[in-house]
Amino acid sequence: MREEFEIAKNNKLLLIPIGATGYMANILWEEVKSIYEGNEALRDVYLELGSQDKEPEEIMALILKFLQKIK
Repeated sequence: MREEFEIAKNNKLLLIPIGATGYMANILWEEVKSIYEGNEALRDVYLELGSQDKEPEEIMALILKFLQKIK
């Protein structure tokens, strides 16, 4: 997962690791968090994506919400 993340990062792609899914994703989520701190609309949704107490349906809804805010 780290390798794919670095490839995406080097290609300046949108990085949205879902910290709620666990170990490596949570580590990557922490690394990316600072990118979204300056954007209040994205920050709030992104922070929710790191919450370990979300159900899969809630995570999917948050991902869609995040992507809609990027448009």
